[in-house]
Amino acid sequence: MSTETRYPPLPSSWADAMAALAGTAGTERFPGALRQILGQCCSFDSMIISRYDGARPPVSLYQDLDELQAAITVEFYASGPYLLDPLYQACRNGCAPGAYRLLDLAPEAFYRSEYYRAFYRKINISDEIGVLVQDGPERWFIVSLARFARQQRFEPADTDRLNAVFKVITAAVRRQWGQAETAVQGGRRTAGKTGCRPLAPASSARASRRLCS
Repeated sequence: MSTETRYPPLPSSWADAMAALAGTAGTERFPGALRQILGQCCSFDSMIISRYDGARPPVSLYQDLDELQAAITVEFYASGPYLLDPLYQACRNGCAPGAYRLLDLAPEAFYRSEYYRAFYRKINISDEIGVLVQDGPERWFIVSLARFARQQRFEPADTDRLNAVFKVITAAVRRQWGQAETAVQGGRRTAGKTGCRPLAPASSARASRRLCS
């Protein structure tokens, strides 16, 4: 009698998404592939990826909003409201990396908070998940997944699925934008200046959908 463990086959959509993620690493198409992977875990309407270095304003790496939404959700946010963001504060306060609903990290009086009054009520979303990826003692990436107003809120199962593949998310995000990859790219540029043949560049300064380096 065979004792071999049998596992159910992975859905073809998951295999396709993993292949896309691996195939776009280091290119401007990577955020779209990451969005595809995260979409296997839960549905969402928008994705914003930001880098946080200590108390400095966040740097937007990717967002898929229209110009009006981006002016509030990205530009105005970086001008000061980010300091009150429960997701950012969780990173600063030593929260374990992982996926969290914003309301699970926010204070009980969130809807009466200064962050809600000054910023959150203006961005027209019903719920948000933050995927917190640490890249050093003071550096974090936050992948924000939002559902627009009047959409159903996220459920615990959504963060559970994201946390089940969190190691994949972390490795991919660090490979694309992390400090180690930045150092490797710097070494490649130096090699090119000294006459050595550099490897293919790991990323482009522009992306097809509002991607920043």
